[in-house]
Amino acid sequence: MAHQHTTSSYMEHGLCLNWEKPLVFLHVGSDILTAISYYSIPIAMFYFAYRRQDLPFFKIFIMFAVFILSCGTTHLFAAYTIYRPEYWIEGYIKAFTALVSVATAVIFIPRLPEALAFPSLANSMKEITRLNTELKQKNIELQMANHSIEKLFDPVYWISTDGKILRVNEAVCTSLGYSREEMQKMSVPDFDPHFPADNWPNHWEVLKKAGSMRFETQHRCKDGSLQDVEVVANYISYEGEEFICSIIRNISERKQLELVKERRMLSLTSPLEEIGDVQFTDLFDLEEIQLIQDAFASATGVASIITNTEGMPITKPSNFCDLCMNIIRKTEKGFENCCRSDAMLGKLNPVGPIMQPCMSGGLWDGGTSIKVGNRHIANWLIGQVLDESCDMESMKAYAREIGADEEAYNDALQKVKRMSVEQFKEVCNALFLIAGQLSNMALQNIQQARHITEKQKASQERELLINQLQEKTSELERFIYTVSHDLKSPLITISGFLGFLKEDFRNNDEAEFNSTISRISLASERMKQLLDELLELSRIGRKTNPSEKVNLNALVHEVIDVISGRIQEFAAVVEVDPDLPEVMVDRRRILQVYENLIDNAVKFSSGQATPPHIIVGVRRNEKELLLFVADNGIGIETHYSGKIFELFEKLDPRSSGTGVGLAIVKRVIEVHGGRIWVESAGIGCGTTFCFTLPLVDI
Repeated sequence: MAHQHTTSSYMEHGLCLNWEKPLVFLHVGSDILTAISYYSIPIAMFYFAYRRQDLPFFKIFIMFAVFILSCGTTHLFAAYTIYRPEYWIEGYIKAFTALVSVATAVIFIPRLPEALAFPSLANSMKEITRLNTELKQKNIELQMANHSIEKLFDPVYWISTDGKILRVNEAVCTSLGYSREEMQKMSVPDFDPHFPADNWPNHWEVLKKAGSMRFETQHRCKDGSLQDVEVVANYISYEGEEFICSIIRNISERKQLELVKERRMLSLTSPLEEIGDVQFTDLFDLEEIQLIQDAFASATGVASIITNTEGMPITKPSNFCDLCMNIIRKTEKGFENCCRSDAMLGKLNPVGPIMQPCMSGGLWDGGTSIKVGNRHIANWLIGQVLDESCDMESMKAYAREIGADEEAYNDALQKVKRMSVEQFKEVCNALFLIAGQLSNMALQNIQQARHITEKQKASQERELLINQLQEKTSELERFIYTVSHDLKSPLITISGFLGFLKEDFRNNDEAEFNSTISRISLASERMKQLLDELLELSRIGRKTNPSEKVNLNALVHEVIDVISGRIQEFAAVVEVDPDLPEVMVDRRRILQVYENLIDNAVKFSSGQATPPHIIVGVRRNEKELLLFVADNGIGIETHYSGKIFELFEKLDPRSSGTGVGLAIVKRVIEVHGGRIWVESAGIGCGTTFCFTLPLVDI
C-alpha cells in the first residue's frame, strides 16, 4: 500500500523558527512583499504586450512574465508554509517555476545575439530624429516647389493619359477665367479645339514617343474667346503613373505683331497701283513715330497727335492741355465742336499746312497730311495754343455756351500755352516739312522693300535653279552609268553567243545552233524592251497629254481587265474602294501608274501562305488627295524604301521586268505635282504604295 502523505505528517515551518514572532514576521513579510512585487511586474508586462502588438521578441517577453509570476507564487507559498505545512504543493509550484525558467532560458539564450544586434533605444531615437528632420526638409522643399508652381506667371497643367486635367496652377485660372474646380472636371478637348477627343490617343502616343514637344495651338477662355498659346508638353512616368506636364505661354500679342509685320511686308512689297488699302501703321514703326511726336511737342510747346484720315487716333496724345482734354471734350457740345474742327484740319492739302482757330473755344490748331504716292494715309495735328492778343472775355463766354464749369474752365485757360499767330505759323511750316519727309520715307520704304524682295526672290530662284541643275546633273550621271551598265549586259550576251554560233555552224550542230539563236533573240528582245521603256521615261514631262476629267474607279477596273490573266493565274483578289474620286489628270499616264502598281502587287504577293489580296483605296485631307495600292505580299525592308524608285533597281534580280517601271511611276506622279512613297513593316508584312495628287475643283 502506497505511503500517504498528509498535512499532519509534517510540522509547520514556523516551528523551525521557534515561533519567534519578529523572525516569523521578517520571513512572512518579506515573502509576501516579494510575491506582491512579482505579481505586479508580470501584470504590467501583460498589459504592455497587449497594447504593443508590434513588440519585438514577443514570446520571450511573455515567457519572462510567466517566469516572474511563478517566482512570485513560490514566495507566496513560502510564507504560507510558515503556518501550514503544504510542502507538496509548494514543491509542485517550485517544479513548475523550474520548468518555466528552463524553458525561458532555452528560448532566450539562442536569441541573445539577435537581441544584442537590435538597435538601442538611443540609436533608434537618433535615427527617428534624423528621419524627422529629413522629412521636414523634404516637406519644406515640396511646399516651396508647390508654392513656386502656384506663383508661376505661366499656366501649368498636369494631364492624364485620357486627356483629363489632374491639376492646374493659379495662372491657368487667371488666364482662362475658370475656377480650379471647374478645370479639374475638364479634359483637353473641352478647351483646345485643335485636339478633338477622337484624336487625343494619337497625340498621346506621339508625345510619349517624343518625350517632349513644343507646338502652338489655341485655348478657349470661359467667355468663349480664343487665346493663342505656345505649349511645351513633357511626358512623365513616376512610380508606374503616366501623365503630361504642360507649360503654357500666351502668345496672342506675338501673333498680333506677326500679323502686323506680315501686313506691313505685304504693303511694302505691293506695286504702287495696288496699295489702295495701305495704312500708316503698315509703313512705320509706331514706337519710333511716338518718340518723334513727343519730342516735337516738347520742343515747340504745342499739343500733338497723329490720326488716320477718318480722324481716329493712331498715336497717343502729346502735351494735350487740361482745358481741351478734361473740360471742353467732357461736354457733349464741346466734343462735337472738337471733332468738327479736327475734320477740317484733316483735309489733304499738298501745298502747305492748314492753320485755323479751333471751332471749340478759339485756340489755334494746325495740321498737315502724310501720304504715300498720291494716297492720303494720315494727318499730323498740332495746336491748343492761345493767341497773345485774343479776347479773353469771349473765350470765357464759350464755357457758358457748352455748359462747362466756368471756374474750372477759367483756371485751365490760364495754364494754356501762349504763342503769337506768327510763331505758331512757323511751327506749322516746320511740321509740314517733317510730314513731307515722312511721306517721302513711306514711298522709299515701299520701293526699297520691293527692290529687296525682288532681289531676294531672284536670288532664291537662282539658287533653286542651281540646285535643280545639280540634281539633274547627278541624275543624268546616274542615268548614263545605269543605262550603259544595263544595256551592256544584253550586248555582251549577244557578242558571246555569236562566237558559239560560229562554232556550231562549223560543227554543223543544228540543235545547239538553234539554241544559240534563241538566246541571242531573247537578249536582243530584252535590249529592245529596255530601250522602249527608257524612251517612254524620257517622254514623261517632255511630251504631255492634256488633262481630262477621269473617274478613277472606272480607270482601275479597266486596269484589272487588262491584267486579268495574271490576276487569275495567281488567284488574286483585287478590292477597289467604290469612293475613288474623279480627278483632272493625264489619263494615259495615270493608267500606267495603276497598271504598274497593281501588276507588281499581284506578282510579289504570290508564293505566300495566303492568296494575293490587293486593296486600291483613297484617303482624303484638306490639302491633297492620297491614293494607295496595298498588298499582303513579301514586304520591303525599310532601307530599300527609297531605292526601289531608282532606275533599273530590282530587289529580286530573278524576277521578270527591267526595273524601269517604278521609275516611270515616280516620274508620272511628280509631273502631276504629287509625291510617291512606300510603306512596309518589313519582310512578310505586305507593302503599301502611296501617292498624292493635288486637289483640283472639277
